[in-house]
Amino acid sequence: MGNLNSVWQISHLDLILRLVLAVVLGCLVGIEREWNNHAAGFRTPILVCAGSATIMLLSVYGLEKGICRSCTSVSV
Repeated sequence: MGNLNSVWQISHLDLILRLVLAVVLGCLVGIEREWNNHAAGFRTPILVCAGSATIMLLSVYGLEKGICRSCTSVSV
């Protein structure tokens, strides 16, 4: 078995890739909403995706031993 502490660590590259992926997926949702003339246009889904990804990364990797209490209060 490997080191169990490595489960709660993330490299800077992985962190940046996850945040960029959240922004790109939010951009795709924003484009779709803009094409269909919905109230929340292009920027809102990007901000929501980036914010939720940041909160999840902080709660999983930023807190002691990955305690993730704020994960239960995030709604989809």
